Amino acid sequence: MLTTAEIRTLDEELDAAVSRYVKALMALLPEGRADARTLRMFPVTPTEMTTGLGSEEQSRMLKNVLAVHDSEAELAAISPFAEVLRAALVAIDAARAQRMLDYDDEQSTNAALRASLVKARGVYNGAYPRLQVAFPGKKGLIRSFYYRPEKGDEADVTG
Repeated sequence: MLTTAEIRTLDEELDAAVSRYVKALMALLPEGRADARTLRMFPVTPTEMTTGLGSEEQSRMLKNVLAVHDSEAELAAISPFAEVLRAALVAIDAARAQRMLDYDDEQSTNAALRASLVKARGVYNGAYPRLQVAFPGKKGLIRSFYYRPEKGDEADVTG
């Protein structure tokens, strides 16, 4: 199961890849942030784009960055930076998808556990009346089916 810490690590790697890509982009384009391609890629600042833990919105914005990069032949010089960014984006998207599957599995397992506990309580709660019917007038025998520790007895009843 992927933990939030693992997702955070992948997000930090993604943020670093975005930072390196932006630096390479600014070095390549003489107009820098004023260039139309930069504005199409980054409708918000790169810092805003990478703030917070990776989200669907962040992935959507970065996929747009890569789509604009791929459509512009003049940006081929910084393609190695784009490929690192693409790999980091794929890794965090896959990790988030796996975490959602893990959460779903955990919820299913918890639901099954709760259902089995309800069933076990029903069996336990119904056992005493059934024993009374099976052994009428034999309270001592019926009580012997249930473990009752003596005062001060610290026996392990968990098995």
